[in-house]
Amino acid sequence: MKPGKCKGCGLEGAPGPVWGSGEGKMMLVGEWPRDEGEVIGGVALGGAAGRVLRVACHAAGVDREECYATYAVKCLPGKKGPGKGVVEWCAKAWLKEEMEGRRVVVVLGEGALEAVTGEKRGIGEWRGAVWVQGEE
Repeated sequence: MKPGKCKGCGLEGAPGPVWGSGEGKMMLVGEWPRDEGEVIGGVALGGAAGRVLRVACHAAGVDREECYATYAVKCLPGKKGPGKGVVEWCAKAWLKEEMEGRRVVVVLGEGALEAVTGEKRGIGEWRGAVWVQGEE
């Protein structure tokens, strides 16, 4: 589902949304768009960080074009990041549906980790870990 705008998270009026795109069973989840250029381009993980991601995918032998890319928070939240509750709201409204049918979900940042797992912890604690949805 890709509506033009959504309501309820507190970012109404912010630039965006940037919806996920791509194919494949692997999903890459970034935190949120970082600048207006990413919003205008409308491609998740397509900015400067996206260029680094392409290099990392190539080095790992993963075809970036065969991955579904999205953001945990779809709209540009500003320099301070999304306010309290926005990550959780957006995850419930959109991200959980996007995750359906994906075999591998790679989180890129603490906001993405929080959206996927529902836990607010440092990403360093999870580095290299495998989390299976529905298991503790």
